[in-house]
Amino acid sequence: MHGRHAARSELLAAANAGALQSLGEVKQHAARLLDGQSASARGRMHAFFNSYADLNNVVDADPSVGEAAGITTDALGQELAQEAFDYFETLFWDEGAGYRELMRSTQSFPSTERLRTILSGDAPRLGFLHRPAILTAMGARTSPILRGAHVRVKYLCVDMPPPPNALVDSVLESLGDIEDQSNRAKTEQLTSSAACSGCHQLINPLGYTFEGFDQLGRARTEEHVNGKTFALDTRVRQPRIDVDDADDFSVADSAELANAIADSVSGPACFVRRAFEFTHARAITDADQCALSEAEAALHSGSMRDAVMALISNDDIFWRAAP
Repeated sequence: MHGRHAARSELLAAANAGALQSLGEVKQHAARLLDGQSASARGRMHAFFNSYADLNNVVDADPSVGEAAGITTDALGQELAQEAFDYFETLFWDEGAGYRELMRSTQSFPSTERLRTILSGDAPRLGFLHRPAILTAMGARTSPILRGAHVRVKYLCVDMPPPPNALVDSVLESLGDIEDQSNRAKTEQLTSSAACSGCHQLINPLGYTFEGFDQLGRARTEEHVNGKTFALDTRVRQPRIDVDDADDFSVADSAELANAIADSVSGPACFVRRAFEFTHARAITDADQCALSEAEAALHSGSMRDAVMALISNDDIFWRAAP
């Protein structure tokens, strides 16, 4: 508490003394707040990551799934969310990491034995997208559609409207029972019609790559459905991460996808957009493109902290639209 009040007092004193009249002065005080890791700054970045990763909504996986893994799932979602927070805050504050490290680091932070169980295994678990908090689900099966849509919308910033309920009902009724097959085969059957394929060609490939992880976010090598075992197929062509990706671009699994997003244009640009929306508490407009470009450049050449600095200390703060 003392650190937070001291930082706020210094900022108020600078404002009252007229020491925040230039961009250089603003940057100096913003850097002090971030570099000093004040309680206020840490709290704001905690809230940003909560928003970016949607960690208020991490569910407890189905108890039967936990039972098969030898763990209970009661209040598991809270533990998974905390592991994701620990991951982000270590990279952001302690390591001064950039976007590539966010998407590629192999660190994990299990605080309980059941988290150690979930995080064990030989499968590559690269970065933020492989946090169990991002992968976990309530259902009896994983959902490539939900996983793919989550990545596309939240972390690549592509708006994807939900399908009309009438269309979903019609497709389900026409297909009947299609559960007795692999997730990938089931998903392809569900979304192969012309009315569905336009959106799902952007959704399904991303979701398929994560089929190497179950509803707990635990690595798996095969899928078990109704007493049957199916081999996993995580390879996809044209994941469409960037608009100029080559037609023959493919990834073998979610680790290769994470690497591709780390090196993409769309991934870091989306991170900056989400940070802007959070720090400015409003939607982005055309007038914000310069500020976004500056922050993207800072993220490309530096750290996540540099990008946040660029967003909270630029010329825009000296302008206010007329009422």
